[in-house]
Amino acid sequence: MKDFEVTINEYLPLRDVVFYALRTAILKGELEPGERLMEVALANKMGVSRTPIREAIRKLELEGLVIMIPRRGAEVASID
Repeated sequence: MKDFEVTINEYLPLRDVVFYALRTAILKGELEPGERLMEVALANKMGVSRTPIREAIRKLELEGLVIMIPRRGAEVASID
């Protein structure tokens, strides 16, 4: 998993900060299609708990940027 930038904005909820950081990393190609998004690793890397990571992943799934695979977890979707 590559490094990507997290900018804390005091006016946004933490889940939105995490969401925008992950979304930007996916769209820039820093997180590649097929790459697994492991909550614990992301939480440690971003310095947050797993809850905002989980909420951000659900939101990314709604946007079609992440695919949830049963018994495997979240994976970055391929972007056309």
